[in-house]
Amino acid sequence: MHCYVKENFLDRDVLKSIKTTVDWFIEERINLYPIRKVIDGRLVSLEYEEHNQPIEYLTDLSNLEQDTPSVRIENPLLNIPELVDVVFNKDLYNEIKTNFQLIPTIEYVKIVRHFPNKYLNMVNEWHYDNFGEKGIRVAVIYLDDIQNIEDGPYACVENSDKNKISNERSIFSDNEVEDYYNKEAFKPVFGNMGDVIFSKGNILHKSIKPSAKERTVLIINFETNISPDRTKDKIKLNWQDWYKIPVGKKELAYNMEII
Repeated sequence: MHCYVKENFLDRDVLKSIKTTVDWFIEERINLYPIRKVIDGRLVSLEYEEHNQPIEYLTDLSNLEQDTPSVRIENPLLNIPELVDVVFNKDLYNEIKTNFQLIPTIEYVKIVRHFPNKYLNMVNEWHYDNFGEKGIRVAVIYLDDIQNIEDGPYACVENSDKNKISNERSIFSDNEVEDYYNKEAFKPVFGNMGDVIFSKGNILHKSIKPSAKERTVLIINFETNISPDRTKDKIKLNWQDWYKIPVGKKELAYNMEII
């Protein structure tokens, strides 16, 4: 299976508590990852810096919800202790290990708030994620109920790993994708807080831009082996939480910086 939903997979009350903490961080403008400035209506990717174009960051956050398409929580496993039990949940681990047939290592954990404004994030465009030896496996956990296109669901194109639109590029416009694939292949994935979407990163997918309300999502990427160029910004984990992880699941944290 390339993309499917497990309903009521995680404790809704725990996720509500995490969402409340995220709400407070954003309201107070604290524990947020540095926010890149929008250029030409789009959040600039980090690769921009590699082309001798310096990335600028927002310093005035007073109109944050209008000035950027999204924000990320900084060091989520340190700043939201409740999140540790979700990320290392045994059912989540077993689902990835069994259905995707790999011994998973966590490549990254992020909590993102998407705003219903005029700006786009790269994830709002159709793209492939091709990292790792076998490609990544993704757990998408909505921290809101997402039941309409206007809410901004995760979306994918069935069988696009086998029938690739291109082997030369990884990002595509809506028009390119609509011209190449049958519309019936498009699959918006709806769900409620507590449901988990499991997906392969090597299928064409995107996060539909929300237009009705803000959307908050927890995303966990799993790989078999983490390549060296993907370890520049390691996930930080408190050493006390590290020692609580059962021996059989410590491999999940091999890409983490224990502090």
